[in-house]
Amino acid sequence: MSPKLSKLELEQVMQSDAAEMVAARKKAILIHHTRDIDAAGDEVEKAVRRVIQRKLPTDYYIGHGHAVDSQLNTSPQFDIVIAENSRSPILFVTENGTEYFPYESVYAIGEIKSSYYKSKKYVHTFVDNVARVKSELQREEVPPTYLPGGINLSGSGVSLPGAPRYRNPLFFFMVFVDSNDFQIADIEELYSTMPDSELPNILCLLDRGVVLNAKVPAGAEGDTPLGIINIRPEFNTETAGETNNWIFVPFGTLENRIGANFGFLYFVLTQHLGSCILEPPNLLQYLNRMFKYDGGRLVT
Repeated sequence: MSPKLSKLELEQVMQSDAAEMVAARKKAILIHHTRDIDAAGDEVEKAVRRVIQRKLPTDYYIGHGHAVDSQLNTSPQFDIVIAENSRSPILFVTENGTEYFPYESVYAIGEIKSSYYKSKKYVHTFVDNVARVKSELQREEVPPTYLPGGINLSGSGVSLPGAPRYRNPLFFFMVFVDSNDFQIADIEELYSTMPDSELPNILCLLDRGVVLNAKVPAGAEGDTPLGIINIRPEFNTETAGETNNWIFVPFGTLENRIGANFGFLYFVLTQHLGSCILEPPNLLQYLNRMFKYDGGRLVT
């Protein structure tokens, strides 16, 4: 009889990836001889970007910097930007490596912190920046009838059941390698008052748990079983007997928690990337804003 097929120890793979981020934080603290979060920040950001880049197909580019729309409106700076990698050039790169991406080419935007500090209100600042991006930068919505390769079924009479209102939503996420003094009470008011569309799709505290949006039984309180996880809360719909809620979930056990929490973030992110459809930017619109001209002289 043939030996049984081996199993992929995916949990251990994720644990190893997450441990690389934790090690980057510890190394930075050791080098800088301080526990100041800012001193360790750059090394941790690089480690998180490196791990995510390694796990994604070459179709995606991982960088950091700003999104820029065709009117040259520019977003705040972000620690990680996931963009299309084949048809959309980076507009500009500064001497320190900060990049400027055409807004149409951006799939996801994230913030990476070595450690959480309640007093610094990192989550509140990120939510403010998400709101600014959504209100001040403009890009056309890719219609639900649009398919990869530039095929648009609009007017054909063909519908796509279950398709979202538009195909190119942004995914916003935060990663804290060390949860430090985090308490759920720190974000309760923020999450209860802000629109779902302006909150991070996923808030990952690597050593503690994940804040996510999911359907739960109506009237549930405290610990409750999860229904469908809403990876794009802006598209939430009402379901009989269930409500859409923000929930803190510690994945895995104490021994593998960092790997389980990172694994959840990774798989939700890849689910978004696989179903998000971008149209390439019209670079002539960018050029028309960059270079002023009043007209030209006829050659022939």
